[in-house]
Amino acid sequence: MRDLTDREIAAYRSDGVAHLPALVDAATVARLLVAADERMAEPGPFGRNLTDDGFFFQDRDLYRDQQVFADFARDSGFAALAGRAMGASRISLYFDHLFALGPNSAKDAYYWHQDQPYWACAGEQVCSIWLALTDCALDSGALEFVKGTDRGLLHLPTRFGENSEHAEGADGAHVPDGMTEDPPPAFHDNRDRYEILTWDIRAGDALMFNTRIMHSSRGNHSPDQRRVAYSTRWVGDDVTFSVTPGFQDPITFPEDGFPQGGKMTEAKKFPVYWRAG
Repeated sequence: MRDLTDREIAAYRSDGVAHLPALVDAATVARLLVAADERMAEPGPFGRNLTDDGFFFQDRDLYRDQQVFADFARDSGFAALAGRAMGASRISLYFDHLFALGPNSAKDAYYWHQDQPYWACAGEQVCSIWLALTDCALDSGALEFVKGTDRGLLHLPTRFGENSEHAEGADGAHVPDGMTEDPPPAFHDNRDRYEILTWDIRAGDALMFNTRIMHSSRGNHSPDQRRVAYSTRWVGDDVTFSVTPGFQDPITFPEDGFPQGGKMTEAKKFPVYWRAG
């Protein structure tokens, strides 16, 4: 793995997303892709196909029971990249996430969303590093990002795919300041009004993005190219446990008395993988 450039850090901070070409070497990508195929053959408790239109697979928390992902999350240096990009003093792994979009799948099924409202956390220092394990372009499932939306309102989460799991907010959940119950706009219907960023992606490229930024894909229209990506989620110093209404991720529900408002980097459940200096 290489380091971030100053330009990439500046892009992350100004645009909410940075394209990181050739971030990971081919041998590591190949090893992760083999492990990803093993996971799809035997999904974990969060694994499911999200669409009735082909194959749109997701699974989470792979690092807890697959050694390849555990080693990568701990040793890849991604925690350090997240820390430098966000200006944090320490970084914890929140969870990891596998996505696979098969050929001719979820075509034109836009799910514009921000990641952070789906999770029980609050704060500015939350980012994802989405690592491509296969090539993809716009028509084969490359992500699109709406520039500037990381600095706007958060939208309460909506169902992500026809077969996504519905989970209600925990007791005491509330709509906080800075969040709206309005659904996200259909950005694809008004492309001339927004600056939408996307890239042709090669295996080993990554996208680092603020989890408040609106993003989606237009599905996979390729007859033979699948899109597989491994995403790691990172939290920094200011991130606290915060339950809001909607589709809450059970990974972050209270366990062992972890309190509302508690610092995520102080919870044993989320290992600290990097400290400044």
